[in-house]
Amino acid sequence: MAAVQSLATDFPDNARLVVSRAGAGAAISGQEIKARWTFIQRTVEVEHKVALLDASERGPVRLLLCSNGAFHKDSLEDFADFYKRGCFREDDWSRNAVTRYMADEGITFSGSLAGFCFLKRPWDAAFASELSLDVRGPMFGARN
Repeated sequence: MAAVQSLATDFPDNARLVVSRAGAGAAISGQEIKARWTFIQRTVEVEHKVALLDASERGPVRLLLCSNGAFHKDSLEDFADFYKRGCFREDDWSRNAVTRYMADEGITFSGSLAGFCFLKRPWDAAFASELSLDVRGPMFGARN
C-alpha cells in the first residue's frame, strides 16, 4: 500500500488511480503496478533472446502476455504505445512510476519487438475468452 501511495504522489496531473478499500482497491492497484513491471521485465528478456539470433533466424517477434484477469488489455495497450513511441500517452497513469522503475533498474529497450499480443483466460475457464494480436492503444489505432 505504501508503494502505491508513493507512486500516486507522482501521478500525472490528468490521471487518477481510484481505489476502494471495501473492494480490495489497494490490492488491485498493486496488481496493476506489478503488471507494468512484468511487461517491462518480459520485454527485456525477449529482446535479449532476439539479440542472440543470427540474421538467418530473425523475423518479426511478438510477445504474448496472458492474464487471468489480474491485468487488463488496456494496460497492455498503454505499454505497447509507450514501447513503440518511446514516450507515454498523456493519459497513462503509470508513466511516472514506469519511468522511475526503469531508471532505478537501469532498463532500456532496444525496440526489437514487432509487437505484443494479449490472451485472457480466467482461472475457471477451459478456453481463452479473448485473444488480441498486435495490441495497440488509441495512439496507433487498436487492432485485434
